[in-house]
Amino acid sequence: MDLTTSHIPSHYVFPVLRHSDILQCMSELGVELTKAELVEPIRHRDRLKKVFVALLEICCGVSEEELERVSPLMQDTLKSISKYPQTHEDFSDLRFFSNF
Repeated sequence: MDLTTSHIPSHYVFPVLRHSDILQCMSELGVELTKAELVEPIRHRDRLKKVFVALLEICCGVSEEELERVSPLMQDTLKSISKYPQTHEDFSDLRFFSNF
């Protein structure tokens, strides 16, 4: 079911796009996205993360490799303040969200 502007309060300052518009835009950018992934993002969380990574690369020039790279200083700092340093082995989610 596509969104329509008749149900959207007028105080929003951003445009509300229909699903078909979003899917067309993503297709034009070369980013694969299905309507199911768009409508049910929680069910497709891993796939949508890849979509956002692709958008970061297209719009900001930040590659997936750069997202996964963590400075040695950051690794040392987090490991030194934690009783369980193994919990800090994967910083990719932290870097991913910090780039947004």
